[in-house]
Amino acid sequence: KYLIIENGEKLSVDGTSASTPVTAGIIALINDARLNNNQSPLGFINPSLYAMAASNFNDVTFGNNTGTEANGIGGKDYCFTYGYGASAGWDPCTGLGTPNFQQWNEYFKTN
Repeated sequence: KYLIIENGEKLSVDGTSASTPVTAGIIALINDARLNNNQSPLGFINPSLYAMAASNFNDVTFGNNTGTEANGIGGKDYCFTYGYGASAGWDPCTGLGTPNFQQWNEYFKTN
C-alpha cells in the first residue's frame, strides 16, 4: 500500500497504478548510477529480470488481484469475484515479485 494525498485528504492506494511509478523510479535510479559509472542505461530489461536470482525480488506470498475499484467491470461484480492468489515463487498475481532496490542496483553494476 502507498500513502498519497489527494485534495488534501490522505488515502491508501495499491495496485499497478501505484507500483508501476515506483518501479520506474527504481530503474531511473539504477540508470543514473550506471551513467555516473560510464555505463550505458539498461534499455530493455526483461531478459535480465528473468536471469536474476530470485533473491533479487521480494516474494509476495499473500494477497490476490481481485478488483478494488468501486463498480468492477461494466458495473458488475466480476472484479471482486475472479482473480489469482499470490503464492511462493512466480505467480500470475505478482510475477517474479517486487523489486529489491539494493539487490537490483548491485546486480546491474556488472550486468
